[in-house]
Amino acid sequence: MIISRRQKVLTVAITAYLLSGFMGMASAAPITVSSTQMVTPSNNASSAIQKYNSIAVNQNSAASSIVVEGTTVYLGISNSGTGNQPLDVYLTTPASGDYTIVVSNNGSATTGKVMAVGIGSLNELATTNVFGPVTAKVTATGGGTGKAAAEAIGVGGSEGALTVEPVTLAVKATGGTDVGYATANAKGITAGGASTQVVVNVGNTTGTNSVTVTAEGGNASGSSSNTGNVGARAYGVENYENSTINLLGTTNISASATGGQPSTATSFAHIATGDAYGIYNSYGTVNADSLILTSVKGQGNVGEYTQGKAFGVYNTDGAIVNINTLTITELIATGGQASTGGYANADVYGLQNNTGKIEIAGAFTINALAQGGIGDNQATATAAGIVNGDTVNAGATAILGKTAGTNTVTITALGGNANGTDENNNVSAEAMGLFNNASTTLQGTTTFTVQATGGMPFEASNVAGLATAKAYGIYNQGAVLTTDDLIFDKVYATGRRGADTSTEAYGLYAADNSATLTLKNLTFTDIRAIGGSSSASGSANASAVAIWNENASVEAKNIIATVLAQAGTGDTSNAEAKGIYNNYSPFSAKNVKLTVLANGGISSNEAKAEAIGLKNDHATLMLTDGENKLNVQAYGGKGASLDESSDVSAAAYGLYNSNTTSISGITKLKVIATGGTPAIASGSDIYMAGNATALAEGLHNEGTDLTTGVLMFNEITALGGTGSDAYAEVSGINGVSNSSNIVVGETTFTEVRATGGNASTTGAANATGYLVKNDNGGSFTATGKLTATLTAKGGYGPSAGAEAYGVKNTGTVAGTNVDLTIKAIGNEGANDANAFAYGIVNDNNNFNLTSGDNSINVIAQGGAGTGTDAGNPAEVYANAYGIQNNNNGNIQLSDTTTLSVTATGGSPLSSVENAVVGNAYATAYGLYSVSGEVTGKALKVNLVEAKGGTGDDASANAIGSLQRECSTYYFF
Repeated sequence: MIISRRQKVLTVAITAYLLSGFMGMASAAPITVSSTQMVTPSNNASSAIQKYNSIAVNQNSAASSIVVEGTTVYLGISNSGTGNQPLDVYLTTPASGDYTIVVSNNGSATTGKVMAVGIGSLNELATTNVFGPVTAKVTATGGGTGKAAAEAIGVGGSEGALTVEPVTLAVKATGGTDVGYATANAKGITAGGASTQVVVNVGNTTGTNSVTVTAEGGNASGSSSNTGNVGARAYGVENYENSTINLLGTTNISASATGGQPSTATSFAHIATGDAYGIYNSYGTVNADSLILTSVKGQGNVGEYTQGKAFGVYNTDGAIVNINTLTITELIATGGQASTGGYANADVYGLQNNTGKIEIAGAFTINALAQGGIGDNQATATAAGIVNGDTVNAGATAILGKTAGTNTVTITALGGNANGTDENNNVSAEAMGLFNNASTTLQGTTTFTVQATGGMPFEASNVAGLATAKAYGIYNQGAVLTTDDLIFDKVYATGRRGADTSTEAYGLYAADNSATLTLKNLTFTDIRAIGGSSSASGSANASAVAIWNENASVEAKNIIATVLAQAGTGDTSNAEAKGIYNNYSPFSAKNVKLTVLANGGISSNEAKAEAIGLKNDHATLMLTDGENKLNVQAYGGKGASLDESSDVSAAAYGLYNSNTTSISGITKLKVIATGGTPAIASGSDIYMAGNATALAEGLHNEGTDLTTGVLMFNEITALGGTGSDAYAEVSGINGVSNSSNIVVGETTFTEVRATGGNASTTGAANATGYLVKNDNGGSFTATGKLTATLTAKGGYGPSAGAEAYGVKNTGTVAGTNVDLTIKAIGNEGANDANAFAYGIVNDNNNFNLTSGDNSINVIAQGGAGTGTDAGNPAEVYANAYGIQNNNNGNIQLSDTTTLSVTATGGSPLSSVENAVVGNAYATAYGLYSVSGEVTGKALKVNLVEAKGGTGDDASANAIGSLQRECSTYYFF
């Protein structure tokens, strides 16, 4: 019979639900019957008591085919809507083997595409019911020229209604050999595409459906001038417009598509792709009780285009998918081997909802892997667990999981192998747990494990170009993201080998799209970016961030994160690690506990490290409740240059605020920055490093308002490295702008330390430390006592001096009282190893302490001179000031202020013969006021001591208080 164009034979049509009687057939042993031709309304020998144990159809079977758009299709059961309706077919266990329905077509009897279908509903007037265990094996095998394309369908319906009891389907299509098309399409269940409604019910609520689909592309026998299409596609379920498919009970789906290849060594295949889908839904509706995608694999093979693609559930064109529980056990896309200039990419997506709605009422599990292939052009890997929306906010909705449920998403992308001899190729990898482009809701606890690994050369003689890796737990640019608790167990980006092996890892990345994110507890167990090994001119940078918020309104509860950025080896091998970065929109959470580590790599140019716990740029950041912990560490890398040109510096910040930040509760900080060192050369060369400086700051404010509760600085350390410059600078709190307004609670600095490193003969190894630095007219207020110990110690080099400041103010300071111990220690310097220590420095502004006693202990110790040039002797003097007031500043001290000040000059280094020291004097002041006013209730100077060192000038000057003209003291 001839079927119209609208009646496409692909896809299954099914009516409302299981017909009455499905569950309760007669218990007597049935009479069995068999058939070697297609069962139709006019050829049906079955009944409730007489059932088919074999329906066997092949290309030689009589009256067993129809023609669809010129293609002959062989079917086991077919209903064209004529004759007696409904068509009720009864099946029983097979007479032999595993399948009651066996349909095969090898194309030998006809020309054109080779097609075979197990069960087909073909007309809007057709109603088909298949009772009993539906076991079907359908095979289509392409032949030679003109009939090498093959398509096999297990259950298909373009129109009508189709209901089947639990199915076991084995569907396979294999392409033949041709210069043109030798494609293979295999479909387990396919429905829709016509203008009339179709409803398909498969299985029952207590049964199990098993769908196994295999498509294998054929052989291309032509040259590059021929079509050479040997691609393969496999669909577990395929659904189109005006169709509803209901998968009842448990449905297990395995789908495999493998592209073809050239037939001989001199043949050429253009398209050898493999695309596999668990569920494909366009315009229609698919409902499933329990869906298990046991294995879905798309594999490219050999040719010009050898991409592999695999989709767990693909929903598009406004379609709807409803699933009770979803398990994707294995989802794999593998690129093939591409010819010169070809493509061997791999793309895998667990759930892809372009437009429409996907809802999973219960728990879901997704496992997906993309493995790039082999090629000299592109062999990339892209993997995503959930993709919601193909266009920003264009009608896609995903509601996934249940309250108090548990969900897991495990995603891996492995870049491919470059087999070319230049760097003009791309073997990069990108992996995402969730890509939200519209509106997504995650209910229950969802755990993400996301790993991306860049590619590498195929063999030692090959060269890889772009071999980067990017991993995102969640990438959001949609309007709405709402979640329960999220756990990011691993988000890894790892570089391997190539011209550019840079890596980026983000737990949660919110793009610039003014979205709203409402989140509960967030745990970033391990966010890690590891740079690879790059070419001499390439990059091996590493960037890792727990939360990057570009422009979304974010509200979260408790946040815990561990972040590591480890740069690799290359021309630039910098590491950047951040706990939370907030740019343009409000961000609020209850509290945070962040561990952030950045390690520079190995480079002849740059191997810097920067680590930041919290960074707020242009918006408001609020932490509203509970204890906060910031553990932030940066370690400069290794310099691999033959001169001092490499930058291996390190910078670490607990909090970096450029706008408005408010933190309640107690905040504990540990911040460490350590400059880098030269790398160890493998040959006779000696590597050097340039900038090996270190900068560590607990709180850095260059914005407007920074407000905190109690602060505990357990450790703030800056340690210079080894290089041309190896100085170190540390600040507990640093306000750097005239608009800076810092308000803190009771503050304890347990250990604040700056230590210079090892500088070359032309550099500096000085150390500078500040407990509180309030610069450029800003405001600093402490609502509780400030207790601190600060030590600055120079390193080794031409300059190895130290400067230490308790509170340095060029703005306005207000507080209760202070207990400060400040030490500056010069070390070993050829030019200078001086020491300057200050308890309080107030310059041209107001400094007010309002209640409680104050204790200020200041020590300055000059270092050791190592220079031997009598015409340029080393300077190792020491200056110590308890309180210094300059330029008409005003200081008000509360209650009793006790001062202890000691300065000791340095001396020549005893181990250096003929070391020469110039100034080794010592000056100590309890209270030094150049101009302005100093007032308080009582001033107690316990000790002011100056000890000259050993040098041309070894004098000592100790003064309890020095009042210059225009300055005034009031103590009462």
